[in-house]
Amino acid sequence: MDKRVEDEFQRARLDAGCKSFLFVTIVVLVVVLVGIAYDALDLSGVAKNLAVSTRIGVALTLIAVLAILSRHKSTLTSLVVVEAVVITALTFVTAITRGASEGMAPGDYTLPTVMVAVGFLFLLPSTPRTWFVMIIVFVTGNITTLWMLVGEAHLNTVIFTGVQSTAGILVAAYLGFRDKLRQREEFASIEMARVLAKQLSQLATTDSLTGVANRREFFHMASKEISRAQRNDRVLSVLMFDIDHFKKINDQYGHAAGDEVLVNIASICKKVLREIDTIGRLGGEEFGILLPETDIKEAAMVAERLRESMKLIRPGGSATTGTVTMSLGVAQWHASHEDFEELMARADRALYGAKRGGRNRVSVAD
Repeated sequence: MDKRVEDEFQRARLDAGCKSFLFVTIVVLVVVLVGIAYDALDLSGVAKNLAVSTRIGVALTLIAVLAILSRHKSTLTSLVVVEAVVITALTFVTAITRGASEGMAPGDYTLPTVMVAVGFLFLLPSTPRTWFVMIIVFVTGNITTLWMLVGEAHLNTVIFTGVQSTAGILVAAYLGFRDKLRQREEFASIEMARVLAKQLSQLATTDSLTGVANRREFFHMASKEISRAQRNDRVLSVLMFDIDHFKKINDQYGHAAGDEVLVNIASICKKVLREIDTIGRLGGEEFGILLPETDIKEAAMVAERLRESMKLIRPGGSATTGTVTMSLGVAQWHASHEDFEELMARADRALYGAKRGGRNRVSVAD
C-alpha cells in the first residue's frame, strides 16, 4: 500500500482502536478488582500476599493505561504491549499461587491469555513490530505458566495444552493479519475512489491549464453569488478581461510561451484577489472575475491593480523585452432588474470599449 494511504488508514483506525482498547481495558480492570477480593478471602499466607499484590499492581497499571490513552492516542500500540504483558504476568502468578490443587485444568490458566491475544490481534490497529512482540509475550507467557504446572498436573496434559494454546495464538495472529490486509485493501479502494471522484470533479469544474474555474463552473458560481446578493441585499460586480494582442505573443514566442503567460496571469490574479472572489477562464485568453460585496468604484480599483500587475510578466522568459498588457471591463449588478447574463453583457461591452480606446486600460460600464 502507498505510504500516504497507509498513514491515512492508521489515522482512520486510531479512534476506533482506542475505543475498543478502552472498553477491553475497563472490562479487564473490573475483573482484576473483583479478583483482589476473591484472592484475599480464598488464599492465605505467601500465596495470598503474592496474588493480591500482583492484582493491585496490574490494576494500577491498567488505570495508568486508561489515563495515558485518554490524553495521548498515539501511544496505543505501546499500551497494547504493556497490557498484554501484565495480563500474561497475572496468569503466570495465578498458576503459581493456585496450581492444579483446586482441580483446575492447565487450560483454565492459558484460556484467558489466548482469548486476550485473539482480541488484541483482531480488533486493534497495530504495527507489525507490535504484533510480533505481542505474539512473543503471549506464547512465552503460556509456556511459562504451563511449566509452573509440571508436577501439579499430568505432563501429557500440560504439553497438549501448551501446543493447543500456542497454536491458537498463532492461528489468531495469521487470521488477524489477513483481516488487517483485507481492511487495508478495502480502505485503499475507498481512498482511491474518493481521490478519483475529487479529480473528476476538478476536471469538470476547473480549467486544466490555469487551474481556475472553467466557463461552466464560473457561471454556476455566478448564479449562486447572484442569489446570495439578492437574499442579503448586497452589491456585486463582475470584471472581464483579455490579453492584448495575444495572437502576436503566440506567433512571436510560441504557443508554449503563450500558455505560460495564461498560467502566470491566473497566478497573479489569485494573489491580488480575495478568497471570496472567483476567477474563471471563459475561453482562449478571456477571463471573468466575480467580486461579491464590491461596488463599481472598488471593482475598478481591483481592475487597475490587476492591469498594473501584468508588467511583471515577460512572455518568452525573463530575458525578453516584451510585456503583457490587458484590457478590462467592469460592471456592477443592477439588482432591481438585471440577471447575470445581462450583467456579463454590460461588462463585455465595457471590455470592448477598453479595446477601442487603445487597449491596456480599464473601462467601466454605465
